[in-house]
Amino acid sequence: LKGPLKKLVKRKAKVISNWQEQGKISTEIDPELLILNIWALTQNYADFATQMEMVTGKTLRNRSMQQRVIQHTVHMMLYGVIPRTPSELFKAE
Repeated sequence: LKGPLKKLVKRKAKVISNWQEQGKISTEIDPELLILNIWALTQNYADFATQMEMVTGKTLRNRSMQQRVIQHTVHMMLYGVIPRTPSELFKAE
């Protein structure tokens, strides 16, 4: 895992760095940590489905719960990385 995984994360982080340079996402985001956070967030639903069911009373097999999870995750990830200030928004221009 160490070699291939590390190289993969470095390549993906470079893509995210390029997006930052182009002003597409916030420069306050650490590219490697963003990848790890996306990974952790999605893995959470796989590893803790039972706990989530106990807390919410709904299974991930429930269509409305699936939509709730998808909407929340997309909103959290996208709004967490978009540029926040006009200087960030128009940095590349």
